[in-house]
Amino acid sequence: MSGTRSTTELLLQSKLYRPRIPGHFVKRKRLLEKLDQGSQRRLTLVSAPAGYGKTTLVNSWLETLDEANAWLSLDESDNSFEIFVAYLATAVRRQYPAAVSNTWSLVNSPGLPEPPRLADIFLQELEALPGRLFLVLDDYHACL
Repeated sequence: MSGTRSTTELLLQSKLYRPRIPGHFVKRKRLLEKLDQGSQRRLTLVSAPAGYGKTTLVNSWLETLDEANAWLSLDESDNSFEIFVAYLATAVRRQYPAAVSNTWSLVNSPGLPEPPRLADIFLQELEALPGRLFLVLDDYHACL
């Protein structure tokens, strides 16, 4: 045994779980409807100042869906390209375990292809998913 661990073995699994919704949460019907409208697009950005309830809103919206979804909470320690891609692949595989197999292999091997090439591989594999997937990148701005 070499003692080296793969990138995915170093990931914090807690970042892949949706946070609890507070018991005192007030449903924002109009905002939930906006998220429903945005669900037909490839990307929806929810933006507001800190403390305005973005995480709780999106989390409560996901509870209303009957479709696959994955959650990834990000922070400043996730600004490494290798770690970021490993988290993305792990989040997707929580819903579709056999998915993104090429990306998965790459993040678990020494050295990654250049970012544009890895992005192409990952996006092609996302297109091949057997169904829709709502992938939430919570606090994405923190890892920029």
